[in-house]
Amino acid sequence: LFVGEKGELGFQLENIIKKQGLAKNIMFLGKRSDIKEIMNASDIFLMTSLVEPFGLVLVEAQFSGLKIVSSDIITKEIIEFDELFELQDFENIDKWVNTILCARWNVEAKKEFITKNHDKLKKSKFTISASYNKLLKHYSK
Repeated sequence: LFVGEKGELGFQLENIIKKQGLAKNIMFLGKRSDIKEIMNASDIFLMTSLVEPFGLVLVEAQFSGLKIVSSDIITKEIIEFDELFELQDFENIDKWVNTILCARWNVEAKKEFITKNHDKLKKSKFTISASYNKLLKHYSK
């Protein structure tokens, strides 16, 4: 299991992991420059944030073709591919566990998704050129 930013509860999370004897199975990554490689090595992406104003990492996860299990607090306009998302109520732990266990997604499925959606990915409102044009339009008013 890869854990990105620890967030406010990082120390509590580390303590729980140590007490449960899971430290050898979990890597805290922190800030990284090799996100593409990490996403490509992953099967699913979990976004467990209590507060997430935009969640750029969810755009990256979608472009990587990852299945995404996320708390339902995210900005819904960030969702480009409904079939990748499972939104969960943060309080319902049993539903989270069940969704994660059922979210099987293999390398071939990821490749097939990216191939099938290549044109849509290129035309996404979150590409660099689309974001640039939107910002340019906004700030030149």
